[in-house]
Amino acid sequence: MAACAETDPEMFFPEKGGSNGRLAKSVCREVCQVREACLQDALDTADVEWGVRGGLSPRERRALLDRPRRLGVQKVSRVRVAELTLAGLSAVEIAVQLRTTGRTVARVRAELRDAA
Repeated sequence: MAACAETDPEMFFPEKGGSNGRLAKSVCREVCQVREACLQDALDTADVEWGVRGGLSPRERRALLDRPRRLGVQKVSRVRVAELTLAGLSAVEIAVQLRTTGRTVARVRAELRDAA
């Protein structure tokens, strides 16, 4: 279940110049079971205008969408994906750090599982 459904919705729409949604981001990252799907939906629909979604602010989501190009499977470090996975990061968080897509991270993770 989405953690935001059980929380004050105002928290996810902070005032401009306010806390930048730190509390909402922490709810997303620490409690929410559908954070990755929420962020992926926000990115797929280019929802970059309002509120915290998937643990990212509108500015952070815009930055992800404005990246000039994404790295494909061949260019993504499998070692780095493994390290970040073991550190507990989600596929979307790894994709953000490695400047690629969640789908690419999922493919690399699958290759790593198959090779093990």
